Amino acid sequence: MSDRDDDDYVGYRRPPRHGQFRKGQSGNPRGRPRKSKEAKLLIERSELDELQRVVLDQEISVTEGGRKRTRKAIDVVMRSQTAQAMKGHTVAQRDVLRRSQELEARDARREANARQREKDEAQERIQAGRDTFRHMVEFKAKRQKEWDEALAQGREEPDFPWPHPDDILLDRSREQWHVRGPFDASGVSLYRWIMAERNLAFTQMVLDARARSTPKNAWLEFWSLIWNSHDVILPLRWQVGERYDRELFGHMIAPMRDLREAHEENRRSAEKWKRLSGNDRRDKDTYRIVNGIMAPILAKGGYKSLAQFERAADEHGGEPPWSRLE
Repeated sequence: MSDRDDDDYVGYRRPPRHGQFRKGQSGNPRGRPRKSKEAKLLIERSELDELQRVVLDQEISVTEGGRKRTRKAIDVVMRSQTAQAMKGHTVAQRDVLRRSQELEARDARREANARQREKDEAQERIQAGRDTFRHMVEFKAKRQKEWDEALAQGREEPDFPWPHPDDILLDRSREQWHVRGPFDASGVSLYRWIMAERNLAFTQMVLDARARSTPKNAWLEFWSLIWNSHDVILPLRWQVGERYDRELFGHMIAPMRDLREAHEENRRSAEKWKRLSGNDRRDKDTYRIVNGIMAPILAKGGYKSLAQFERAADEHGGEPPWSRLE
């Protein structure tokens, strides 16, 4: 056997055995490193690019239709090339068509990206709404447990009573929720004011009915609308609701002196809670809400807005005329 047939021979295309690739083992076990997306986007600033921007953005004077105008250099170049293309210059036509196609492609991508963003944002809003609804379902169950524990201990309510579980209204078909009443202690004064206004309207309705020998249905309907519009937005345990007949009967048979005193007490209570709730300071949002609630009621008395009603009240010493109710 010659030296060249020896397995240990080292020469052209015959590296030492210890330096040869082993069967089944990669010569580059880590593989080719991947290029990150960030690396593709991190392109170093180029002096040539900066110079090109300066040149293309510079303002130059041109004459168009006998009048001098100032345009950017890139604007002039593109207008000139387009003009050459319209004259039949083949190279200019090719470049203009290419740019037009690239522009349409970019516009299509922008539109597709915008639609996708809108779709993603809408989906995020839907998911956020579902998450919030699911949280409110769990929150209502938690509040119910706290109220049950308080009642089992002989207490009227838990240490933190708001919101009451019965006032957490859930619309499972639409996955929507609403809290009728204060969400926490900071909102109690507002709803106390609403309740005082409800009571004031209720006693006013009874006083007006008892003061007239033949009460007019329009007046009763008016005051009924007022106190009802306040009653329905109160917490369930503060609503008149099923107690209406009993409350009305009690007011109707009460001595007029007691009824007037109750009415005056309700007025003072309304003023007090209005002040404590901060609603004695008129702001646009509060005015818009009150105007929206009162609009259908005021319309029955011939008033188009709360502002018109307030002006009439000032002109008549706090007792505005109700033309359609007389």
